[in-house]
Formats: sequence, C-alpha cells, structure tokens
Amino acid sequence: MKKLKRNILISRNNKYQNTLWNLKIIKEYYKYKSLFIKKKYIKISDLKILSIKDRNKNFITYNCLKKLYFKALKKNDMDLIYKFYKKYSSKLVLKKKYDNRLKKISNQNTNISSYLYLGFLIMKLKLNNVMKLNIILKINDHVFLQLNKLKNEQNKFLFSKLLTVEIKLLKKILIK
Repeated sequence: MKKLKRNILISRNNKYQNTLWNLKIIKEYYKYKSLFIKKKYIKISDLKILSIKDRNKNFITYNCLKKLYFKALKKNDMDLIYKFYKKYSSKLVLKKKYDNRLKKISNQNTNISSYLYLGFLIMKLKLNNVMKLNIILKINDHVFLQLNKLKNEQNKFLFSKLLTVEIKLLKKILIK
C-alpha cells in the first residue's frame, strides 16, 4: 500500500504528465478500490443550513460544493461548477476560500469531502466521458492518498459511489 501511495504521489507531483504505470500496480490499485466498494456504508442526507459565502462575500468551498450537490442546478450553478473543475484540473487542489472571481484567499486546502462533492457535480457537466474519467481519476487518487481523513460514514459512502462511477466510466470508454 505504501508503494502504491508513493506512485500516486509521484504522479500527482508531476501533474500526471508522462505517467505510465505497469499492469501489476494498476491491478493492485483496483484491488484496493474494489475492497472499499464492497463495504457497506450508510447514506445520510444531512443538509444543514450552510452559508455559501462568509461575511466578506468570499466563497467557502466545502459549503458551496455541498449546497450545489443537494440542489437543482441552474445555468449559473453549472458555470460555477465548471470553474471549480478548471481550477482543480490545473492545480490539483482546492483552497478553503475564494473570492467572487474564484481567486484564492486562503492558502489552506479545503476539506476532503469537497473533492467528493466536486466529483459528483462534474458528472452533471456537459463534458465527454474521457474528460470526466480523467478528473474522476485525479479526485479518487487525491482522496485515496488521504483515506485516513474519511472519518464519517457519509464520506465513505460518497467515496465508494465515486469509485463505482469511475469503474462505469472506464467500462464505457473501453467498450467503445
């Protein structure tokens, strides 16, 4: 497992450029993913009253993504999701707070749950399957590296569902 995490970390540090894994590592990685999916987790729908912005009108990333996940999306919501998608795909991290133009305010990384919500929200964007798979793989790698931070059942449930989405996308692409 440590060797696998080291390989993922090296790939992330190179921003996945020129990354080539051998078949043995890929099989080991999917073995861990399938074990995680097989466990049963409870879905809890807890939509507490979350404020998307703080006093200074800055976006709080976790609250914003969680609120978008649980509501019916409109055009401006889809634009915001697309901006978060672009931000994550280029930097491979999201910060805790952004201003209205999505410029980072804090240097602190956001909650690990934010990435899970982002993964599901990206599935609602009008992107081709390869682009969706690419970003879902990156998000799953990010969460996999910080698996010990997934404490509550809701986050584990979301991660197992996101792994399932990844496998479905892989099958769609490989069948074509």
